[in-house]
Amino acid sequence: MKKLFKKSSVIAIFSLIVLLTSCDPYLEETHKVKNNLSKEIKAYAIIEHQYDSIITIAPGETQTVYYYEGLGVSQFYKGNDNDFLHHDSYIIFDDSIKYMPNYEAYEKFEKSFGNKSCWEMISNEGKGCFEVLYTITEEDYQNALILNGINN
Repeated sequence: MKKLFKKSSVIAIFSLIVLLTSCDPYLEETHKVKNNLSKEIKAYAIIEHQYDSIITIAPGETQTVYYYEGLGVSQFYKGNDNDFLHHDSYIIFDDSIKYMPNYEAYEKFEKSFGNKSCWEMISNEGKGCFEVLYTITEEDYQNALILNGINN
C-alpha cells in the first residue's frame, strides 16, 4: 500500500511540475467594439467558443465581439511581434457590408479592424489577461465600402 501511495505521489508531483512549467500560460482575451457612428451596426461575435452569434451595437454603445479563455499567449502580449490581429469576428454595416480583419485591409488602410495598433488597451492584468477596444468610425465604414467594391 505504501509503495502504491509513493508511486502515486511521485506521479502527481511530476504532473504538477509539468503543468506549472508549461509553455502556454493562462490566457483571457477580450476584444470590445465601440460604435461611434450615428447608425447601428452588427458584429459576428465569438464569445467562449460560441460561433454563429450576431449582435447589434447601437450608436455610442460598446459590446464584446471576441472572448477567449484558456491556455495560450495573447495577441497583445509584448513578445508577440505580429501586427495583424487574428480572429474571426467581423463588423456588418447596412446589414450586408462585411468589415473583416483581413490582410488586404491591413495593408491598404492606416486604420483597420485587423491592425493591432488601432486597438486601445483597456486593461492588462498580468501577462495573459488583456482587454482591448476598437472604435468604429466613418473611416471604417468607408474602408468597408472600398473592400466590398462599392466605393472604389
